[in-house]
Amino acid sequence: MALQYNGTLLALSMLLLMSMKSSCSSKVGTVNGDIGTPIEEVGVIDTNSSPSDDQALFYSYDAYAGRLNLLDGSSQTLRFSETWQVQGDGLDQAWIAGPEGRFFFGVKDDQLYIYRSGEAGELVNDFAGKLNSYASDPEQGFYVFVDSFLSILVLKVSEDGNIAGSWLGGSILDGESSIKAGDILTGGVFLIATTDGTLLSIDMEQSIAQQTWVTQEHSPAIGNPTWIADTGYQGAHALILDSDNVLYLFDAIDGTIVQQEEVKSVLTRSKSGDDHLIVRRDDNNAYLIHGSDGTAWQEYLLPSLSVTLKETKVGDGYLMAVATGSVSQFYKLRLSDGLVERRVEIKSYDKVGFTTDHIILFQDSPLGYIQMIDFDSSEEVIFSGFNLDSLQD
Repeated sequence: MALQYNGTLLALSMLLLMSMKSSCSSKVGTVNGDIGTPIEEVGVIDTNSSPSDDQALFYSYDAYAGRLNLLDGSSQTLRFSETWQVQGDGLDQAWIAGPEGRFFFGVKDDQLYIYRSGEAGELVNDFAGKLNSYASDPEQGFYVFVDSFLSILVLKVSEDGNIAGSWLGGSILDGESSIKAGDILTGGVFLIATTDGTLLSIDMEQSIAQQTWVTQEHSPAIGNPTWIADTGYQGAHALILDSDNVLYLFDAIDGTIVQQEEVKSVLTRSKSGDDHLIVRRDDNNAYLIHGSDGTAWQEYLLPSLSVTLKETKVGDGYLMAVATGSVSQFYKLRLSDGLVERRVEIKSYDKVGFTTDHIILFQDSPLGYIQMIDFDSSEEVIFSGFNLDSLQD
């Protein structure tokens, strides 16, 4: 074991390539709806668009020190952002990055703040309910935040974090049905499903301009949609799951169903890395489903692991997962042939992040504690006590 610690403060602009789409848990769902990614999934964020070790960077907000921990897996160094004072009372639940780290959203129960480099946090909105989930289209500057009453805040934000427009709307669209599930798809389409099974695309720009929901209705009948996920396909394809375990691949541009299948059960739904599901078609076999090639979703038969997968992430042709049992273990599985390349026993953690080469375990601690494991060398690096300077201030 080695202790490496670099206390050099970084400017916020140094935190590059941070992606709101990355998260670290397979838990999905909110009290009243399922829109985007649950706030509870936000923990250690992998800054890679793919799990390439050349840019194995992770960040996590440290509420005790009021700053971001930035961990470089390649150089095995820990650095810090500048310090931000926590706004309001208590600790932030989540810290969500905008494009290239130019600004950040801080979530604290029912309050949403925005932080820009060198500035104190600005209160964006004080919701009636606790913030439950978010969705984003950083390329076009749109961000959506949803509270426990399904109040939906749509923001248009500039590259530097200035709010150009906003609209806070309720979940009822036509007096007869309300929003039940949704997400922002690759290509900028905000696709939602209502309680009567209708699929709608929300025009975020016009909804902000007109201060009302501006929508386009799609005609296909999809029972009772409960979960919508992005496939990463530029043609705005969505994976949609309904209450009868029927899975659809839907084209949100043409408004057509590309593929559909009823599955026996759904084991996991996750928006970590590539949005994905793990399903059973029968009692014996489990399949991972994600993405789209334009004509069908991608699917892979998984080997039997005889464990419960607690947290899953898909990227770069691999399934990475934390499995629970008598001990917690990390699995790295190659999707093309089901090869389990790595299995590592891990200790307790509060937040976890991983690429194909590293797993990062953060523990919430006043003193600070981070464990990094390299899969190829099995080297374990411990960072501890790095918050002492902030506690002494």
